[in-house]
Amino acid sequence: MAEAGNIFLAEVMLWLMYIVMGIAIVATVFSTVRSFWLSNKK
Repeated sequence: MAEAGNIFLAEVMLWLMYIVMGIAIVATVFSTVRSFWLSNKK
């Protein structure tokens, strides 16, 4: 049971890492597009 728990924990950590990376990428792209759009709007 402990081994299955460790595997589950590792999968959860992996998913959390993927989610955090995805959010960071989306935030970077969003801020880049927004600043580019604002500079073009003026």
